Amino acid sequence: MYAKCFCAGRETIHHWKNFAPGVTGCCVEFDAKELLKDVDDVASHTSGCLRYGWVDYEYTKFVTAKQPDLPRYPFVKRKPYHVENEYRIIWQGADYDAPREIPFRLECIKKITLSPELPRNIFEAIEPLLRELLKGTASSAQINLSKMLEHPEWIAAFRR
Repeated sequence: MYAKCFCAGRETIHHWKNFAPGVTGCCVEFDAKELLKDVDDVASHTSGCLRYGWVDYEYTKFVTAKQPDLPRYPFVKRKPYHVENEYRIIWQGADYDAPREIPFRLECIKKITLSPELPRNIFEAIEPLLRELLKGTASSAQINLSKMLEHPEWIAAFRR
C-alpha cells in the first residue's frame, strides 16, 4: 500500500516541522478540482487499485469500541492529528511492480510556498527558477517565502 497525503488545512508550524522541516521544505497548493480530474484519469486505468478520500479523525475509545470497516482503514487517523485536515490517495494491490505515479498537469499548482527557514537571498535566487519551470503552462501559481516565523506586527504589539 502506498499513500499520497494532502493537507487542506492552513499553514501551521506543525506542518513545517513534521512534513517539510529545515530550509529545503516547501508546500505546494493544488487546485483540488483540477488535480482530482487527473487522479480520476489515472484511477480509470488501475482496476480499482487507486482509492481516495478524506481522512476521518477518531478517538481511540471509539475505534476500540467499533472498528472501522476494513476499506476505511487507510482513511482513519487518531483525533490529535485533526489539524492536518488530510485527503489521501491510496494505491494498494498485489502487483508491487505496477507504476504508482500519478502524473498531473502543472496547471493544477496554485501556489508554492518555500520554507520559513529559507534565507530571503536564497529564495530570491530560487524563485526565478521555479517560474521558469512553470513557464509555458497555464499555471499562474504564486511563489512565496513563508512568513510563518516572521511576523513584525505581532512582535510590535508586545513592544509597548
